Amino acid sequence: MNIKQIVAFLALCVSGASAFAQSAEFTAPDAGFKSMKSRAQVTAEVIGIPGAKDGVYPMITTRSTMSREQVRSHVAPTARRQNDAFGLYFG
Repeated sequence: MNIKQIVAFLALCVSGASAFAQSAEFTAPDAGFKSMKSRAQVTAEVIGIPGAKDGVYPMITTRSTMSREQVRSHVAPTARRQNDAFGLYFG
């Protein structure tokens, strides 16, 4: 290899490495968030919910009344639409 090829290779490596450099500043995703309620107001709200204990939201579990065949009949049309090769969200 001659010196020109080595210099060109090093220049490509340096330019490629700079493409992966990260921004020096970090902004939190919730930086502009302004709360509308205080912690005490939220806790008071949660205490009013049936089944809540110590200001913690209750876990609500439900069982489906539909059979597997009924669920499949609801899912099939959506699956066909989403797997349309000409659709926006295909792939």
